[in-house]
Amino acid sequence: MKYLMIGSMIKGRYSMKTHLCILSSKNGRVRSAIVRHLLLAAMLSGMLMMLCCAASANDEPVLSPWAKEEAFAAEEAGILPDALHGDLRGAGNRGQAVWYLVKLTETVLQKELPNTAEGVFPDMENTFFEEKAEKAYSAGIVTGYADGSFGAGNHIRREEYAAMLYRLFQYLERETGKQLIPDDLQTRPYADEKEISAWALDAVHALSVMGILGGDSRGDFCPDKNISLEQMIVLSRRCWKYCTDKS
Repeated sequence: MKYLMIGSMIKGRYSMKTHLCILSSKNGRVRSAIVRHLLLAAMLSGMLMMLCCAASANDEPVLSPWAKEEAFAAEEAGILPDALHGDLRGAGNRGQAVWYLVKLTETVLQKELPNTAEGVFPDMENTFFEEKAEKAYSAGIVTGYADGSFGAGNHIRREEYAAMLYRLFQYLERETGKQLIPDDLQTRPYADEKEISAWALDAVHALSVMGILGGDSRGDFCPDKNISLEQMIVLSRRCWKYCTDKS
């Protein structure tokens, strides 16, 4: 039959009818092969669709119930450096912190922060967060470690992030000439007040009076607990709202 098909093609007489005759002459083997290939293609297509759906699902933001409303409000306000996606309940790091803090500051001031500290952190050279860390350092919002490094991948404790936000407000005051931090920092003490480091007390008290920070259901501030990404996002939204309400 192979010779018949070749001969028919040479003579220009090959047609669909000839092709069907050839297929039927092979006891259905060719048709079975075609069916198998079609089934395989359908299976591969289905698997690809499932993978795409799974990838799309993974891009959906995962937030704790308490954080959803404020997190989506922050995204809508345009004060986040990136769209909400993935699981945001885990601990954030110093690189992500300066990314959020610089974006928040630039949004409030409606201008780009100057970078007067290029190359200040050797461990940040040619990294994604390099410029963000340098801008935050230039504004006095963050500092480095004693060895001169920044440590972008290191987690941040809640009291450390409170100190960063406090310095952010101090920078905003210098730039705008407006008082944002209240003079009276008297507030109801947290149940674990004694665990807050002395260098972070003013920051924690000020942000608590401003309605930006709060404790957990037991009244604890949990200063040594790592701050999560969703907490950073919610705090960005509260800081932005506080500033807009003051303007």
